[in-house]
Amino acid sequence: MDAEGAGAARSWVEFGRELRWWRRAAGLTQSQLGQRVGYHHSVISRVESGLREAPAGLARRLDDVLATNGALAALGAGRGLRDAAAPAGDPTLFAAPGVLTADGVTPPGVPVWPTRLPYAGIACPLHGDVGCAVPAPGDVLTTIARLVRRGPAELPTEPVTDLVHGLAALLPGYTQATMEQVSTDIVGSIERILHLVTSWAEAVHAAGRPPQSLLRLAAGYAQLAGRLRMQRGQNAVGMAWFGHGLRWAGVSADPVAQATLYSDFCTLTRLDRDGASSLRYARAR
Repeated sequence: MDAEGAGAARSWVEFGRELRWWRRAAGLTQSQLGQRVGYHHSVISRVESGLREAPAGLARRLDDVLATNGALAALGAGRGLRDAAAPAGDPTLFAAPGVLTADGVTPPGVPVWPTRLPYAGIACPLHGDVGCAVPAPGDVLTTIARLVRRGPAELPTEPVTDLVHGLAALLPGYTQATMEQVSTDIVGSIERILHLVTSWAEAVHAAGRPPQSLLRLAAGYAQLAGRLRMQRGQNAVGMAWFGHGLRWAGVSADPVAQATLYSDFCTLTRLDRDGASSLRYARAR
């Protein structure tokens, strides 16, 4: 390790010690803190131990939850954004914020169902822009409801083409629905689908198959979920979804999603009057 790398490593060890002090002062376990900022407790543990950098946006969320008056964000300033392209073998890659407000999936309720992909800027996560047929909405929604009801043990261990196409086709429908009215049911349904897709990606990866197409799909849903939470004033949850979406876009090599997610980070930090962070995210694009 060169001198610059060693210095950065020492800086994150210092950050971890500071985080541990604030967490204990707040009387929280690593698991409790992880739930509040939208990360698995193992991420909090590794950050506290100095074994990894804090993901983009996490320092600010920690400051909000722990009431540090910006101490952690200040300590993390100048260390740069964490590389979004985490390896697919990272055990935290398939984690999603623990925000589930729906037991099932409510259809978007708008007459938007493409017969082919790409549609409205949304390409096929499996085949790109080649022009893929999309199954009927009833078939897709029935399959999703069955998978949600049965749980992770029943998820396919490969990207099923029709289901991937159907989940991609749902995205513009939810997007249009939320332009007309943002209901709790719609937000909960989008987040339920996100948990389904990331669990499916994990099952595919565990079977030795590449999960990139599903992570590309998850990045699109994460962006929508983050925007909706931001519109409802739930900025910490919105930031969590943007952060996860950025990682998934990085792993799945989706530069368009990465660029738009960085734009969303800029918007959110401007709303919070955090000019320094907004500038860093703008430069990252």
